[in-house]
Amino acid sequence: MSKEIEVSSFQPKQVFAEAKETLVSLSGIPEAAHSFVTSELYESKITKKPFVVILPTNQEAESFSRELLSFVDKEEIYFFPGPENIPYEYTKWQTEWKRDRILTINQILAGNRSLVVTSVAAFLRKLPEKESLKGKSISLKLGVDFPLELLLSELIQLGYHREEVCEQFGHFSLKGGILDIYTPFLTNPVRIDFFGDTVDEIRTFDPNTQKSISKIDEIIITAANETIVTKKELESYHNIIKEYSNKRLPIDSEIEIIEEHLPLIRKQDGFLSFFPEAPVLIFPKFHETKERSYGMEREYNTLFEKKKDEALCLPPEDLLSFGPEWKSLTSEDTPGIQFTLLPNAKHNYSYTPITEVKSFRGKIREAKEHFLDLLSENPGHTIFITSSFLAQMLRLKGLFSETEVNVLGENSEEPLQFPFSSIRPGIHLILSDLKRGFHLVEKGIFVFTDNDLFGRQYKRKTRYKKQSSQMIESFIDLKEGDYIVHVNHGVGRFIKIERTKADGKERDFLKLEYAGGDSLFVPLDQISLVQKYIGGTDSPKLDTLGKNSWKKAKERVQESVDKLAEELVLLYSNRMKLNGFAFPPDTIWQEEFEAAFEFEETPDQISAIEAVKQDLESSRPMDRLVCGDVGYGKTEVAIRAAFKVIMAGKQVMLLTPTTILSLQHFNTFKQRYENYPIKIAFVSRFRSPSEIRDDLKNFTEGKIDMLIGTHAILSSKVKPKNLGLLIIDEEQKFGVTHKESIKKFKNLVDVLTLTATPIPRTLHMALTGIRELSIISTAPKNRQSVETYVLEEDDTLIQEAIRKEIERGGQVFYLYNRVESIEEEASYVRSLVPEVSVGILHGQLTEDEIEETLVDFYERKYDILVTTTIIESGIDMPNVNTLIVKRADMFGLSQLYQIRGRVGRSDRKASAYMFYPSKKLMTELAEKRLNTIFEYQELGSGFKVAMRDLEIRGAGNLLGKEQSGDIMEVGFDLYVKMLEEAISRIKGEEIRVEVRTAVNLKTNFYLPDEYIPDTKQKIEFYKRFEGSANLDEIEELAMEMEDRFGELPQIAKTFVELEKIRTLASNLGFEFVTEKPEEILFKCGTYFRGNPNLVIQAMSQFKGLIISPSEPSVLRYTNLEKDDLKKIKKLLAILEFLAA
Repeated sequence: MSKEIEVSSFQPKQVFAEAKETLVSLSGIPEAAHSFVTSELYESKITKKPFVVILPTNQEAESFSRELLSFVDKEEIYFFPGPENIPYEYTKWQTEWKRDRILTINQILAGNRSLVVTSVAAFLRKLPEKESLKGKSISLKLGVDFPLELLLSELIQLGYHREEVCEQFGHFSLKGGILDIYTPFLTNPVRIDFFGDTVDEIRTFDPNTQKSISKIDEIIITAANETIVTKKELESYHNIIKEYSNKRLPIDSEIEIIEEHLPLIRKQDGFLSFFPEAPVLIFPKFHETKERSYGMEREYNTLFEKKKDEALCLPPEDLLSFGPEWKSLTSEDTPGIQFTLLPNAKHNYSYTPITEVKSFRGKIREAKEHFLDLLSENPGHTIFITSSFLAQMLRLKGLFSETEVNVLGENSEEPLQFPFSSIRPGIHLILSDLKRGFHLVEKGIFVFTDNDLFGRQYKRKTRYKKQSSQMIESFIDLKEGDYIVHVNHGVGRFIKIERTKADGKERDFLKLEYAGGDSLFVPLDQISLVQKYIGGTDSPKLDTLGKNSWKKAKERVQESVDKLAEELVLLYSNRMKLNGFAFPPDTIWQEEFEAAFEFEETPDQISAIEAVKQDLESSRPMDRLVCGDVGYGKTEVAIRAAFKVIMAGKQVMLLTPTTILSLQHFNTFKQRYENYPIKIAFVSRFRSPSEIRDDLKNFTEGKIDMLIGTHAILSSKVKPKNLGLLIIDEEQKFGVTHKESIKKFKNLVDVLTLTATPIPRTLHMALTGIRELSIISTAPKNRQSVETYVLEEDDTLIQEAIRKEIERGGQVFYLYNRVESIEEEASYVRSLVPEVSVGILHGQLTEDEIEETLVDFYERKYDILVTTTIIESGIDMPNVNTLIVKRADMFGLSQLYQIRGRVGRSDRKASAYMFYPSKKLMTELAEKRLNTIFEYQELGSGFKVAMRDLEIRGAGNLLGKEQSGDIMEVGFDLYVKMLEEAISRIKGEEIRVEVRTAVNLKTNFYLPDEYIPDTKQKIEFYKRFEGSANLDEIEELAMEMEDRFGELPQIAKTFVELEKIRTLASNLGFEFVTEKPEEILFKCGTYFRGNPNLVIQAMSQFKGLIISPSEPSVLRYTNLEKDDLKKIKKLLAILEFLAA
């Protein structure tokens, strides 16, 4: 007879008492409510102990900690990630991990009660013993002294790195008496202003703009991470590794000790030893956690055996704790609490009843009826509807009437705690990161997440604000040795900023080098004539000073630019005359359909969608280009436009360059339209001729709303009944004949074109008003950065990486760029992982073979695709989340960047492994490239260089191939400027001539090195001052300079005043302001914009201001002050009077 299962009802006191001795089960808890039950236990008054929740992986732990924000005060929740990278590979830990870890450790050591959520990898990994971490923090308060020298050396000991500009966590920079530092505690870095050694002011600042945000009273600077080492420890480490000179050592072993080698010099301890008293352990998934622990042990043992002979590796027991931590994770009677659905054989308590809630799979009306029914059954019911995105929440609000629903925390970006006890019955919308909802039976509380409503995989936000990648201003990134273009002298090289003396006064010049070693000195007030050369080549030919070649090249380009501008303007004005169909405004269906979008739209996406709708609603045919990186949400723009057109009873065609793209679009559209009566057909080689015939017949009869396919759908056989919109994906990939047929369509219906090649903002501006462009440049919120490893080639590693991905049901791209030996490489991969199916893809296959392989891979017939760089473009495979690059040192930056963008397209964490050959040493350049890709793990951090390459390609695609040559000739920025002027001329707009006044006063004119030591930042300010349009902008810049570098020294103040003179004189149209021994001359040029009456008034107002009859265009000022600053102030007063 089977033994009865003992089940007691839930009594918190007994549960906690019993959980001190053994593993207690709480049964009847659905997974959706794990975080809720954890919070109830944590908040119960019975225990004051800290809690540790252990989940199998970092990602599960992180989402669990995000869910807890809905129930527990965020100050008490700590996420403690661990190294899930491959052991014994000397890979560095990610900054974000280090940041989370040190925050948690400080919290535990301070003895504060907290709720720590962690993973198996973090729980098992040993840490430096707590003695080595205690007391490592510096506190700075307003008005309190702290010697700067001492502070700097302490910061370095705390693991901070000194940089010119402080933009990243763990960095600091010092400029005069201003210290910028980015500590783990605050979301933004902090600027500390010292007066001598006294802390004068503390303010947070924005790492992107470097501008201050708000003042605070004190700052605690803790260690940047748990692995900081003292000088002594570093020395003893160096002595130890000397004995292992025959083995492979980490690359930077000179300057740092990687985490895996810490046990060599410092005692390590288990995680639990950090807690003053044993915490309560919670196991939401005990069995999975146990499995994962054994898996980790296996992985460490196998790799250690494999590696220990060639590299310096420590045995697993030095790195993992096989003491209390191991027992907690693997023993069935470990003290702790586990959650189960079904009761266990012993130590079992059934929890207060919680059930799962109904899910609606996108049927919004049904959901709404269900909520109203629940309330009419029992008006005391409380219903929470949650979403993790503000935008989604407001969309949901739009589906109810004002009186039916109440929004909690309408402007909050972060999840709010559910006010369970204080809330009145009814329907409430609230921001939360819960995955699924649940029903608290006894309390009559229902929680529904957007996931329950729309039945899709939940998308989560990442926690840290991503550093927004800054598109580089063409100049600001100028450093010594860069190529530049001088508008009048052509392509040269920037050597340095040189300070020269004349008349006892000093000024700064840019020193440029031209062919034959000739130098050109450019004064600061002409800095705008110089731009960084960007034109698709790394080493352009230098021009020769004084020769005619540059002038000729410029004239040649000017001619072709004029021609291009004429064509563009003509094309546009012809389209303006056409009449098309004006679509009606949005319907209620449209709103409901858009509410079911599973992501939060980015601001760029919203403006693109709005623009497209306006185009559709106007009576002119639309011709809009939407461009944005792959995965930035262009397709959604097309989906909504097509939906609007179909709802108005018209048909849509979607044209793609390849079958695989057609297939992907077909699947995406079908999925988004599944709850609506819309029929979509798909024409491709993979369908039988008879199926295609039927579809085309139905399309002609109007029974099919949308047709998707390659250029085959352009043929004369396709006769739509009532076409309203043509969508084209990647138009530049079609041949000439197809482009011609597309052109014919453009005059008849609305056309929307999508492209993934980025287009530079400046070009976008130049084309405003003659080409409708929308640019989507913000990445979606839930995209995670790709974890990038740069490693030496190694079989075991490749096996591990592949198996790791296959085990979680994913697929792998294996990049190998030599066609002639790709077959051998594929069989090498098969020999490493025989259980896995491998496909091959390269450019020498026929188009059909390529298509078939891709479609098979997309449909998961292969697990691994060994491929050449053919995967660079436009292929979206969300299931592929591991990328292995063989011989990564052979690729260019923009290639690596684009290829890496092929993974990490879903909400799974993706990994990219860049392998370089161990036998061959890499070239220095290749090493730099790989290092850059490692540093820019952030998404869209746009490898500034690579982005420029791509943008120039994008510009060529948009304007036509022959323009690319012109761009290379004169550099991109100058080209765009020429185009802009040509367009304005043809449109007959007045071009305001920019006057640049040459200011030659006998005063110092530079920013001192001791004030801004870094060339790059100095040029940035020179450039921005010179580009200022009015006095307000100059004032603002001066304030920003003071904010970033401290109080302006006298010379810098003079510099700012001179810039004001130059700006005012330029706006008035003076040709020059020059100081002669006895007088200062103001020359009114051809474009003088001043008011003659004011000039006459000024002469009576200012003593010594005259015009001599022999030179009526020159104002002379003879009443000179001896003191520089007074003299300048007087001149400013005159100019301000004239500009009034």
